[in-house]
Amino acid sequence: MSNQAKLVSPGGGPFKISAAGLTDRGRVRENNEDVFSLNSELGLYLVADGMGGVQGGQAVATSIARAFPAQLAAFYREHPPHNQKEMARLFGEALASFSDEILARSATNPALRGAGAAIVACWINDGDAALAFMGDCRAYLLRDGNLKLLTSDHTIAALLLKLNKIDEKEASLHPGRHALTCYVGMEPAALPETAALDLHSSDRLLLCSDGLWGTISEDQLVHHLSTDRGLDSICTELVKAANNAGGPDNITAVVIRVDSPAPAGQVEQGRQSIPVMSENVL
Repeated sequence: MSNQAKLVSPGGGPFKISAAGLTDRGRVRENNEDVFSLNSELGLYLVADGMGGVQGGQAVATSIARAFPAQLAAFYREHPPHNQKEMARLFGEALASFSDEILARSATNPALRGAGAAIVACWINDGDAALAFMGDCRAYLLRDGNLKLLTSDHTIAALLLKLNKIDEKEASLHPGRHALTCYVGMEPAALPETAALDLHSSDRLLLCSDGLWGTISEDQLVHHLSTDRGLDSICTELVKAANNAGGPDNITAVVIRVDSPAPAGQVEQGRQSIPVMSENVL
């Protein structure tokens, strides 16, 4: 196991937000093009999965982890949202702008031509939350023992399934199940999908790459997310389960826990107000 990070956010409004992340190259791939970022100061948590060649894919994923938080912060300062709907819209606009910048850079950087990255990101600000996503990284919500998929896959197979051209079994085997229709760095202009999210105390959110959700079952996700172990241990067990199932792809998990704030004088200590990124970020 490698590249693990953990933090407790000082913000979160009516909630205490804790998060941990872990990425691993798996058992088949020679390199790890997955990246995660935990930014407690901004309340931004994300997973990115590079595509289009090792060098280019890693570069785009790295740029997302390093530079997208600043992009979102700039958009927030210029147009602070007043409600969840505005928050989700701003989130999508910031990600679309970032994607367009990656595309523009690829015109002068041969290493980036044809490269991109899937992304799933969760932004929590003063108790409100929003998701933004492109590609086939996913977000799940575990609430009261029930697991809900919060995102949709932007792949050819998922599109054919949505159009009722194939069924779920055919989609799981379709050659286009990994062919992305939407991703960071795409041409023409990007159209990220966004969603507002109401948080409840005791919620657990999972952000992950397809190396996790595509390898182990939802029942296994529920099992690991439901345990009373620390978030770092949950991430470790999730990655271990995917590796035990063959580890055919890079594996990344970010787990976010939503709690009621501790009484005064009993606030949990952690790495506060410090952006944390996986160690494989260049």
